[in-house]
Amino acid sequence: MKFYVKTYRDGDEYLVACCDEGIRGKTFEEGKRILDVSESFYCDKILEGSDACSLLRQATILNIVGEEIVRLAISEGIILKQSIMSVKGVPHAQMVKM
Repeated sequence: MKFYVKTYRDGDEYLVACCDEGIRGKTFEEGKRILDVSESFYCDKILEGSDACSLLRQATILNIVGEEIVRLAISEGIILKQSIMSVKGVPHAQMVKM
């Protein structure tokens, strides 16, 4: 599986935004919740799972969306299952290291 990834650095903070390849550019709406998987925020380069995981582990701030990347992040111990929300069945998680 491949993932789109974009990274941002601001001082000591390192944000990694990552989404499943198949949902880039899509918007999901459910009630008042809107999940916009914009190419400008999530898509800089495309990586294989192991390379994407390496970046996720380095992040101080994490924003991931999609079934595959969320499943991978859980299996690698990067995020907890309890931290996942879903919009129109699409899982999304954010993480901040304190």
